[in-house]
Amino acid sequence: MVRILVLTFILLSNVFSQEDTSEHVGVWSFYGGISSMGASVDIDDYDESREMGFNLGLMRSVSDKWTVGVGYSQRGWSGDGYNSIIDEYYKEEWELSGIELWATYNVFPLGNGTFFFGPSLLILNEADFKLEVYGETFSDEVDIDDNDFSIILGVAMPLSTGSSLNFGYQRSINELEDSILFNQLFMEISIPFSN
Repeated sequence: MVRILVLTFILLSNVFSQEDTSEHVGVWSFYGGISSMGASVDIDDYDESREMGFNLGLMRSVSDKWTVGVGYSQRGWSGDGYNSIIDEYYKEEWELSGIELWATYNVFPLGNGTFFFGPSLLILNEADFKLEVYGETFSDEVDIDDNDFSIILGVAMPLSTGSSLNFGYQRSINELEDSILFNQLFMEISIPFSN
């Protein structure tokens, strides 16, 4: 599946490539924002809830159509369920973080903005875990070996001085630990710092 997506993006970049005429090509920008994080967890008798997270990093326009970036990002969710083995209800919260590499392609204009989509790879390096059961709260830090591959869809709205406000949705295309698919709604601002 990942190979098919990579091949699709390579073909799209060749088909839709154009001469770089934008004044923003080659400009580095700082980005940062908040996200409403969630997950679909494949566990019986389990209800997921959303948590707040954030992301920040650097991005660069490499053509009129393509932008690439690298930054720190979070994934997470909270959930509660019933464990029949211990005959008890429990609640848990997960907050994962890592380094995210991403690229977006400007598909078409949308009002004053631009609709974009693209791939993302989040190299997860740690997870904070909190569990409430039997009226007690336990917390721990867990090492994560999996990475999160996802698709980003969104709209970039230009602001003054070359800044932009971005809104979007991101969803995993691979399952973490064979049972978790992340999804998030995000809002972020990008501010250029070079020409």
